[in-house]
Amino acid sequence: MGFGAEMEGRGEEGGRVWVTGLVAGKEGTVWWD
Repeated sequence: MGFGAEMEGRGEEGGRVWVTGLVAGKEGTVWWD
């Protein structure tokens, strides 16, 4: 993904992909279409 992210979980909901974990030095959930 180019973030160098450590992903703890991954899934799909409503056609969107969510990733939880550390992304770009921030903890939380990231959504993108």
